[in-house]
Amino acid sequence: MDGLNAREMIKFLVRLSLPLAICCILAAACHKKTEDHYLRVLPTSMHFSNDSSVQEINVQSNTDWWITGAGNEHSWFRVDTLMGCGNAKVRVRVRSNPDEEDRSGQIVFSTDESSQVVRLTQGEMSEYPDGYMLFQRPSLMGDSICIVILGEGFTGEDLTIGGTYEQIMQEAARCFFSIEPYRSLQSYFSVYALAAESREGGIGIGSASVRNKFSTYLVSENMTRLVCDYEGVRNFVRYAIPRTDSVTTCVIMVVNSTEYAGTTNVYPDGSFAIAMCPMSEQEAPNDLEGLIHHEAGGHAFGLLGDEYHFYEDTEIPNSGKQSIREAQVRGLWLNLEVTSDTVHVLWKDMLTDTLRYPRVGMYEGGFSYGKGVWRSEYNSCMNDNIPYYNAWSRWLIVRRIMTLSGNKNYSFEDFVAFDQGLFPPESAASSRSLRGKVANLPLLSPPEIVE
Repeated sequence: MDGLNAREMIKFLVRLSLPLAICCILAAACHKKTEDHYLRVLPTSMHFSNDSSVQEINVQSNTDWWITGAGNEHSWFRVDTLMGCGNAKVRVRVRSNPDEEDRSGQIVFSTDESSQVVRLTQGEMSEYPDGYMLFQRPSLMGDSICIVILGEGFTGEDLTIGGTYEQIMQEAARCFFSIEPYRSLQSYFSVYALAAESREGGIGIGSASVRNKFSTYLVSENMTRLVCDYEGVRNFVRYAIPRTDSVTTCVIMVVNSTEYAGTTNVYPDGSFAIAMCPMSEQEAPNDLEGLIHHEAGGHAFGLLGDEYHFYEDTEIPNSGKQSIREAQVRGLWLNLEVTSDTVHVLWKDMLTDTLRYPRVGMYEGGFSYGKGVWRSEYNSCMNDNIPYYNAWSRWLIVRRIMTLSGNKNYSFEDFVAFDQGLFPPESAASSRSLRGKVANLPLLSPPEIVE
């Protein structure tokens, strides 16, 4: 240090101590114990084939953590790190299994206050473990919209590879995209299917008496309302697929019941929704496919309100009108109107475009009431489950897809050009011929906003 004057010495010490200070601050932040201390490890179970391979574990934390259980006693797998702080990815590498005998082990992630176990298996798997991802179809447009498909009330016997559960999950994915505009825009969606194992099969009626995965039950035999532990569903999905914590996610829950029923839980901002759809034995369009169109495509993602009108001669009460208005401020139920003023009605641009949209008009009835509320076409999926969303609803759905995908310049005229290719005017002379069959069935339960 010879030759350094006092000022240069001070500058030197500052430069020397600054990186050390930063490191100390970061370490202190990680060591800091706060009330919201947490550790989340995803997934909680991993299966490997008999070949050598690598998978990743996602760690979400705000404190120090360390790993045990990955030592020499389990020589068939290794992790690339044994400790960390905060969020991280841990790579698990398994060796080939020449004997082809099933192997199992576990990795324990720990903090000073909690721990989580990740169970590992290797071999020829006969059934999917709880939380296992059956299939995934990432979007080529970016992972901004997720459809997550899972079952409720299915036991381990249903979860055999290639068995009942897997086939139903594949069918549910097909159903969602079997209707326009989802069919033509499915590349904008990332689709994931998760195994969900219940201790008992089916659902309860009147209470959560059946020990299924998400405590789901039908309120009564004479109602179509389903209740589930929606926070339990959300946590299960977030743990299995971490990205769903920050993107718009629609969960299609296929319920192991043949009842004609259905209920959708929607979070206030529409960012997360759960559509509960039983495997109805009714004829189309009141089967599973029709319920998925109505509950998942209509309520859960499209954020559409019901257009059926059970009380034909009853005026919607002011409380009902207020409920619609409040929901519309949040972007919900925009396919309904509580005014007959054609100058201010939401679909006024389509209403005056009789050449391209001859079906669009002012049809009184919706939200269960026959008077004081209007819909844009005579019939649609949101009335009696037919495989057809009316033109205004299609615009709402497409606009939402484009907005969530970052296409801010997508205009109404862009939509019209796209939509006319799907539904040319000459095929849209009347919607009165579009009739479903719900005369002898109870009305589906209205969607519920989770506050």
